[in-house]
Amino acid sequence: MVNEKKVFIKNMTGFSLATWIGFVISFVSAPISTRLFSPDQLGRINLFNIGVNLLLALSLLGLDQALVRFYYEPPSRTNKKYLLSILTLVSTLVLLFGGLIIVLFFWRPVSFSIIESHNQLIVICLVLSSISAVVLRYLNLFYRLEQKILWFNIQAILIAIFTRVLYLGTGFWSPTYMPAILVLTGTNLLLMISFLLIQRKEFEVIKNLPDKNFVKTIAAFAVPLIPVTVIAWVNNSVSALVISRLLNFAEVAIFTVAASLAGLVSIIQAGFNTYWAPYVYQNYKENSHRFWIIHKLIACCLTLFGLMIILLQEPAFMLLGEKYRGAVLFFPFLLIAPICYTLGETTGIGINIAKKTYWSPIILISSILANIVICLTLIPLIGISGAAIASAFAGIVSVILKTVIGRKYYTHITSYKYLVITIILLVVASFIGYVFVDNRILKHILLSLILLLGIYIYRKEIVILLKNVCDIVKAMTHKPNP
Repeated sequence: MVNEKKVFIKNMTGFSLATWIGFVISFVSAPISTRLFSPDQLGRINLFNIGVNLLLALSLLGLDQALVRFYYEPPSRTNKKYLLSILTLVSTLVLLFGGLIIVLFFWRPVSFSIIESHNQLIVICLVLSSISAVVLRYLNLFYRLEQKILWFNIQAILIAIFTRVLYLGTGFWSPTYMPAILVLTGTNLLLMISFLLIQRKEFEVIKNLPDKNFVKTIAAFAVPLIPVTVIAWVNNSVSALVISRLLNFAEVAIFTVAASLAGLVSIIQAGFNTYWAPYVYQNYKENSHRFWIIHKLIACCLTLFGLMIILLQEPAFMLLGEKYRGAVLFFPFLLIAPICYTLGETTGIGINIAKKTYWSPIILISSILANIVICLTLIPLIGISGAAIASAFAGIVSVILKTVIGRKYYTHITSYKYLVITIILLVVASFIGYVFVDNRILKHILLSLILLLGIYIYRKEIVILLKNVCDIVKAMTHKPNP
C-alpha cells in the first residue's frame, strides 16, 4: 500500500513540477508585462492568445482525448505509434486547410475581432501559432502518457517560457501588440520544429489508412467531444469576450491578468489532472474506494490552498502595474472555477469510463449559459467584477452536473459533503473579500476565521496527508540492512 501511495504521489508531484515552475514564470512575468504594456495593448495580445486557443480547440476534433483514452488499448490491433501519428496528422491537416481558408477569405472579420482593425499579418500569425499549439499538444501528451516526467517537464517549461516571457523583450523597445505577436509566433514555431526533431522516432510513416473499426471506435469517442472542446473554449473565454464588447480592451487586460494569477491553483490542479486520467483508466476496474480517498484529499488541498491565496493575495497585486491592482476586488472569484474543474475530475470520472461523452457538451453548455446570463446581468451593474462572479458560478454549475451524472455510471463518491464544504467556504471567502475590500483589518480577521474553520473541518484529511508524506519519505530514505 505504501508503494502504491508512493508511486501515485511521486508521479503527481513530478508532473506538477512544470506547473510550479510555470507559476514562477507567470508570477515574475506578470509585473513586467503590466509595466511594459498598457492595458489597451496587453488586451489585444491576450485576445490574440484567446484566438489561438479557439483554433486549437476546433482542430483537435476531440482526437487528443481519444489518444488519452485509447493509448493503452489501441483499436484494430494498431500500435501506439500509429495512433499518435494518425491523430496528430489529422488535426494538423484540418488546421492547415481551415487556416488557409481563413487567411484567404475571412481575414478581415477575424482581424477586426482581435485588434479592431484590418491586418492580414495578424491572421497569418494566428494560424501559424495555432499549428504550433496543436503539434505541441500531441507531443506533450506523448510524454504524459508514457509517464516520462523529466521530458514532460522540460517541454512544458519551455512552452511556458516561449509563450509568456520571450515576447516581453519587445516591450522594451516597442510596447505595442504587433511586435509581441510576431515574436510569439516565431518562437512557438521554433519550439515546435525542435521537438518534432527530438521526438521524430515516436512517429511512424503511415503506409495504410485506418480500417473501418479504427475509424468507428475513435469517432464514437471523439465526435461528441468536438463541440465540447469548442464549448470549453467558449466557457474559458466568454468572460473576456463579453468584457471586450461591453467595456474595452483595457478591462480585458485587467481581467485576464487576474485570471492568470488565479493560475496559482493550477499548482495543484495541473499536476493532478495530468496524471489523473491515465491513472483512472489503468485502475478503474479495481476497487473504487481509492478514488473516494483521493477525492477527499484533493478537496482538502484545494480548499485550504485557495483560502490561503485569498488571505494573502494583496502582496502579489502590489507587484503589478498600478492600473491592474484593482483586480484584487474580484480575484477570489476567479479561483473558484479551476477548483471546481479539478473536483469535477474526481467526481465525474464515470462519464468517460462509461464512454458517455455526449454528456460533456450538455454540461459545458449549461455552464456557459450560466456564465453568459450572469455576465450580461452583472457587468452593466458592477463592471468587471460581474464577469468574475459569473465565472465562479459557471464553475459551480459544471461540477454539480459532472458529479450527479458521473455517479450514475461509476459509483465511488459516497457523499457530497466535501464538494459542498469546498464550494461554501470559497464562495463565502470571496464575498468577504469583495464586501470588505476597504476594511482590510476586518477582512483579514474574517478570512483567517474561514481558513481556521476549513482546517478544522478537514483535520482528518490533513492528518492522512501528513502521514502519507511521512510514510513516503521513510520508504524513500530507508536503507535496507546489509
